[in-house]
Amino acid sequence: MTLCIHQKKSRSRIESIFNTLGVTTYFHYFEPIYSGKICWIWNELACKAVEQASVEFIILLGDDVELCTNGWKNEIESTFLSVSQTTGLPFGIACVAFRDENYAAFPTFPVLHCTHLHVFGELFPSEFINQHGDPYVFEIYRRWGASMFAKTSKLRNTIGGADASRYRKISSFCWRDTILSKAIQKLSMWLEHKKVQKAQQYHCLDVVVPSYRCDINLLQNFANLRVSIQPASITIVIVVDNPDLSPEHLAIIQSLQSHDPNHIVRIHKNEVNLGASESRNTGLSQSFGDYAILLDDDVIPEISLLDAYLGAIIRNPKAKILVGHTKLPSPQTLLQKGFIASEMSFFYDVCMRMPNPSWGVTANICVKSRTQNKVWFSACFPKTGGGEDVDFCLRLKRKEAWHERNSCIIAVPGAKVLHL
Repeated sequence: MTLCIHQKKSRSRIESIFNTLGVTTYFHYFEPIYSGKICWIWNELACKAVEQASVEFIILLGDDVELCTNGWKNEIESTFLSVSQTTGLPFGIACVAFRDENYAAFPTFPVLHCTHLHVFGELFPSEFINQHGDPYVFEIYRRWGASMFAKTSKLRNTIGGADASRYRKISSFCWRDTILSKAIQKLSMWLEHKKVQKAQQYHCLDVVVPSYRCDINLLQNFANLRVSIQPASITIVIVVDNPDLSPEHLAIIQSLQSHDPNHIVRIHKNEVNLGASESRNTGLSQSFGDYAILLDDDVIPEISLLDAYLGAIIRNPKAKILVGHTKLPSPQTLLQKGFIASEMSFFYDVCMRMPNPSWGVTANICVKSRTQNKVWFSACFPKTGGGEDVDFCLRLKRKEAWHERNSCIIAVPGAKVLHL
C-alpha cells in the first residue's frame, strides 16, 4: 500500500494501524505545490507502487473513502479475468469501478492494472489536476468493452465527490475530445503492436433525456434501449429537472439505474429547475460517447431506434447531426387536423421528405457528442422548450465549411419515436 501524507508526525500513527493488519506500507512526502492536486499525487504514487513494490493492481482512493463490501479484492480480480475472457484482450487491459453509494452509475475510484502504466507511462496526462481522472480512464477502456462496474463491491465517498470538497476543484479543461482521442489511439496502437487479434473496438453511444414529467412508465422505455447489430457500449443519462419531486417518486426513478456491462443507466437530479435546454446541456456534459441521442421525455422510442442511428453513423461517419422520425398520433379533433393540414408539424417527419434537412426537432435527434464542445443549447429559450433545436442545429452548421453544411445533417427515417 502506498500512502501520501502531508505531516511526518502522522507516519507513526498510520504505520502502526497497517502493521497490525500485516500490510506493507510505503510512505511518500509531497511538497506544498501538490496540495489539492489529487490526480498528480495519484500519478506519482501509482508509478512508485509499480517501481518499488511491483504491484499488479492500482486502486485510486482518498482518505475519506469507506469501503463497504467484504471480499472486494477477489471480486475486482475476478472481473478483470472475466473482461479478458469475454473480449479476448490481454489480462489487465480493463478498468473496473466500484459502485459509489453517493454517485450511482458514475465510475468514481476506478481500479487499473499495472499494464496501464506500461502502455501510457502515467495514470493521466498532466492536464488532470483534481477532477475527471476517473471517467477519463473508464472511457479509454470503454472503447473495447473493457470498462465494468463491480457487481457488488461498494464504497462511500464521505467528503467531496459530486458535493463540496476540501480543495478547490479545477475542471476548466476539455478532456473528452483531443486528450481522450489520443489515449484511445495510443491503446489501439499498443494492441496492434502486440498483435491482439481479437481486439474489437466498440461503438459508444449515449442517450440523453431531460425530464420534468418524470413518468416512470415512459422513462422505463429509455432505460431499456439497446443495440443489437454491432458491439456497442451504451450510456443512458436521464436528467430529472423537477426539484419538487417527492423522495418516494425519485427513488422509483433511481431504481432504473443500471451498472450492467456496456449498458449504464444514470439518473442525474438538478437541484433547481433548469429547463429543457440547460438540462440537455447537463446530460451532454456527462456524455463521453462519440454520439448522443437526444430524446424528449414524452416520446416512445421504437426498440430498433439505436440500431437505426448506429447504422446511419457507420454509413455517414462525417455527419454531425442525424435527424430521426418523430411520429405524431393520428389527429382526432378539428384542432389537431388543422395543425397537420397547416404543415406546422412539417419538421417532425422531415426525415421522410428531405435527405439533408435544415434542422431537426430535439424530440428525436442524434448529435456528435464528446468531440463537439463548441455549440451548446442556448438558455434564452423557454424552459418548456421551443426554438432551441432550430438554433442549435443552425449554429452547429455554421461551424462547418460552406460546401459541407448540407451534408453535415442527414435524415434517418428508420430512427422512429412516437410523440405523445
